[in-house]
Amino acid sequence: MYQNVQFQYNPYDQLYHEAEVLAGVDHFIQEVCLGGYDLYHQNLMIDLQKLVQSFKPIYNADFSYCNSVLIFIDVVKIIDYTLSLMPQANYESIVCFDEMTVWHILTYIQSLSGCIQQQLIEHQQRELKNQQSLFDYASALIHHYARTLVVRVDLSIKKEYQALYNIQAFNQALEVLHRRIADQDTCFSGLHGYAWALEHGISKGYHCHLLLMYDGNIHQQGFKMGQWVGECWEQITHGCGYIFNCNHPDYMDTYEAMGTLGIGMIHRHDENKLNNFLNYVVPYLVNAEKEQQHPRVKDEPNMRSFGKGQINAKNRRGL
Repeated sequence: MYQNVQFQYNPYDQLYHEAEVLAGVDHFIQEVCLGGYDLYHQNLMIDLQKLVQSFKPIYNADFSYCNSVLIFIDVVKIIDYTLSLMPQANYESIVCFDEMTVWHILTYIQSLSGCIQQQLIEHQQRELKNQQSLFDYASALIHHYARTLVVRVDLSIKKEYQALYNIQAFNQALEVLHRRIADQDTCFSGLHGYAWALEHGISKGYHCHLLLMYDGNIHQQGFKMGQWVGECWEQITHGCGYIFNCNHPDYMDTYEAMGTLGIGMIHRHDENKLNNFLNYVVPYLVNAEKEQQHPRVKDEPNMRSFGKGQINAKNRRGL
């Protein structure tokens, strides 16, 4: 696959937000590989034209992309070459490609379906590994302290501002948040442990699931702490951030009625709530079955999509 494409990138020329476009590209390539599009599909070239036109402004040669996007980059090269042979052609001309060119594009994508399958397998393996690591970490903490206040929030960007937040901008905001957590100041004081997972949704764009485990002797109000964290996120994102507070009373009442409530104040000897926390709350943070939520792009090769705190062995009983 080609990786030296020289598209022109202008960060101020984004008609679509990056997360939405890349999710669309990923879906399109997967659909072609699964047979959702064929040579005579009515919307094949219309959909492809729209994706190409929206992909060009958000492409960044310095970013690392997943396999499906790399395949699409190759498709764009084929399209650019084809257009160069057509007099006075532009991207509107994509819908006029002859049958042989369309067949060439489809067969090229389908020939690389193994790369898409490998992408899915790697995502599932990575999530299962992270899930086990988080389970061990959270289990050790929740059983160690007499009572723990568990707070769950989802951090994202308001819909109207998502075009301003590509993966680099969102990741920079997360790094500021991580430093605040590490410093344990303001809304992160009295924190025993934490974990976070970055996801890439189709409608929500880039978002972060955040799990916070506070000292239950210092903090008792989960909803209030969640709101405080939300204010911190809004400050970091200069008012563009959006937060969903899972500790809202109505939300917690729903799960309590279902018998699956695993957030809020948890006492060490409350087996029911402990089990709910470990079997429902923790696995959701890194869920291997959420196949369409994996990040499709990294702003740097070592960018992480999951992280957690560390247990200080000096403060652990029996170690």
